[in-house]
Amino acid sequence: MLKAETLENLKATQLRNSLPPPKSLDSGDFTVEMETETGKSCVYLSTILELNKRYGFTKLVTVMPSVVFGPQFSDHVSHSRHHQRREVAGSVRGGDQR
Repeated sequence: MLKAETLENLKATQLRNSLPPPKSLDSGDFTVEMETETGKSCVYLSTILELNKRYGFTKLVTVMPSVVFGPQFSDHVSHSRHHQRREVAGSVRGGDQR
């Protein structure tokens, strides 16, 4: 997807959700929120991998509502590494589980 298409998609999504649309993608700041039991870990990991592949992003933050989810997310990362070793290429690591 081209940068202009990404910006238009982001603007439409923000407007649809009553959020102020961005003027550009220069900040690189994105937040993704999803309901419980909707496959967030898989979606987040796929998104992280794609952002790394397309734009070279290497630092991303995943916030979880409970420390219980930290180990689960790390398990998903390990599982993803096992099945997508070429795409991951060391760019995704289980983080601090405080």
